[in-house]
Amino acid sequence: MGRKVAKKKKKALSAEEVELKRLETKRKRHEKYLRMKEKQAIENPNKEPKKIGRPRSPKAKKLPRVKNAPTRSPDSPDPSDAVEPAPFDALLRAIAIVHPELI
Repeated sequence: MGRKVAKKKKKALSAEEVELKRLETKRKRHEKYLRMKEKQAIENPNKEPKKIGRPRSPKAKKLPRVKNAPTRSPDSPDPSDAVEPAPFDALLRAIAIVHPELI
């Protein structure tokens, strides 16, 4: 086993450097795309070129399932008819216990 050597810390890139790196990556990817397209054209001149793209995971193609709303029995009460307790009732009671002079 070799001895452990401390890794150099990478300095944070400035906004300009990040932008340059992004553009360079974009340019390289585009050049690769053009090379692939030329290669396909040489191999099969009569055939339409295949779509070239970055590979995607199989899950990316799947659409999320839409779950159906649960069906209710006809004799069950409508949820909008249900009596809703006052939301501030408990809060007011708690305030009355702590500060009886306010009420």
